[in-house]
Amino acid sequence: PRLLQHRLQALEPVLKQSGPDPDCVVADLAGHVIVLGTPTDIEEFLKPLDHHAQRTGVSRPAVIFVNDATPNDVQVSNIKRASDCYFLESSPLNPVSIEMANIETCSRIVMFADTSLENDPDEPGLIDAGVIFAYRFLKQNRYREKACRCVMELVEDDNMSYLRDDVAEGATQIASRIHTQPLYAQGQVYSTSICTTLLVQAFYNEDILLIASSLLTSTPDYITHTGGNAEEPLPSPLLVHVEITPQDKASCANYGDLFKLYLGRGLMPLALYRVCEEPTDCPESEDRFVVTNPSKDLPLRDDDITIALEQPHM
Repeated sequence: PRLLQHRLQALEPVLKQSGPDPDCVVADLAGHVIVLGTPTDIEEFLKPLDHHAQRTGVSRPAVIFVNDATPNDVQVSNIKRASDCYFLESSPLNPVSIEMANIETCSRIVMFADTSLENDPDEPGLIDAGVIFAYRFLKQNRYREKACRCVMELVEDDNMSYLRDDVAEGATQIASRIHTQPLYAQGQVYSTSICTTLLVQAFYNEDILLIASSLLTSTPDYITHTGGNAEEPLPSPLLVHVEITPQDKASCANYGDLFKLYLGRGLMPLALYRVCEEPTDCPESEDRFVVTNPSKDLPLRDDDITIALEQPHM
């Protein structure tokens, strides 16, 4: 494991020159994850990536944290201890920093809001300014296709409208409804306020976290049934993805028909997993979003996938 730093001489960085100017980019990294900003707990941040790598039998992609604030001792220890984990000392939401982190070959970009601005009572929306400008920089330059690979933190939900180019005058209020936006639905925008609301609700109903965990991780073990006085709990339903066959598609005019068809097969449809159609942003994107509780009249698409609960066989 190596700690990669720019403009710090404690450890020699792995850099290569980019043109005649003194700017540098990180060399020998491909398919890596660029994290703009440093999470408080780096170990927890890396756990889902490590778990996915173990489950799929592939190596975890390299992760490079970009920040101009020197990491604390715990963060430095986490970076050194983790494999393929690096730190680049540079302004995290500056376009130059994004280029230095070798954006050309990265697989994902994670953007954290600048929490140093959260205490400004006059301009609370400024906390998301860095994320907004960095995202729009990607969209308006040669890295346009990388904008589709971003995961962004928003603290103020109303700032959602600034991430879009197609907001007509007077439609800002509608575009600010974060739940209705494709960027949020397909997982590119992470709202801290929604997560806070979920935690507050969990105080009154702890089952919310169990259900949310199952739906988000597809791990049925989080949903359990006591089975009354039975010695062993009833088996938990499995959350499955079901591809709609051409035959089923031909026999179903809409989601309502598909729902009835799957009920007869022991499946309880919950949602559709649908390819996001954002031609102005990412014409070749294969990213999907979840259509929860679809209308029975919703037409089906050829590439739709059904998310359903399936009762395991006894």
